[in-house]
Formats: sequence, C-alpha cells, structure tokens
Amino acid sequence: MEEYEHLLSIQQISRKFDIPKSTIRFWEKELNGLIVPNRTSGGQRRYTVENAAMIGRIKDLREKGFCLAEIKRNLAFNETLPSRPLELENIDRLADRLSEVIKNEVYQFLKIKTKGK
Repeated sequence: MEEYEHLLSIQQISRKFDIPKSTIRFWEKELNGLIVPNRTSGGQRRYTVENAAMIGRIKDLREKGFCLAEIKRNLAFNETLPSRPLELENIDRLADRLSEVIKNEVYQFLKIKTKGK
C-alpha cells in the first residue's frame, strides 16, 4: 500500500476539482494519454501530482470554452492554449463560421453564373 501513499484516488481528485468521477474517466478515455493514472492491484485509479495538475488545466480550459479536441491537440504537443477571454474565442469562432458561409455563397453564385453562359 505504501507505493500508492502519495497518490490521489479518483474520489479525492473529484472532490479537489469539483468534477464528477465519470467526467474524469471520460477525459482519460477521450484525451488518449494526457491523463494516465497508476492502478492498484485491484484496478483502482491512483493519480500523481502531475495527473492532478493536468486535470486542473483541462478543467480550466473547458471553463474557458475550449472543446476536448482543441485541448487534446494542443496539450498533446505541449503547446499552450491562449488564455484569451471566452468572448474573444467566441468572436473568432463566429468569424470563422461567417467566413465559411460567405465563401460557400460566393462559390454558389459563381457556379450559377458560369452555368448561365
């Protein structure tokens, strides 16, 4: 039991970060390799300080509006995500969507124009 003495259980992590245990397990699965707890001989999860720090970072990023795909892509390559206000992130996402809509409309317009000739 000594080898797991300084490690945290999923219950302790859940309480520490106010995250449901099911969410922690889901993040482990979806974020392949970013959170890899140790296992006891009985299969129980035991989290290191590094695991706890990563869970805290993921929680912060989720609260800032980042999706798991963005978190996975950036943290997997040890890049840092910008710590911009959520409002700016939403504006950027909206601008990207508008750009796509406008591009598609222009394409459709030009497609129709060239058919009529």
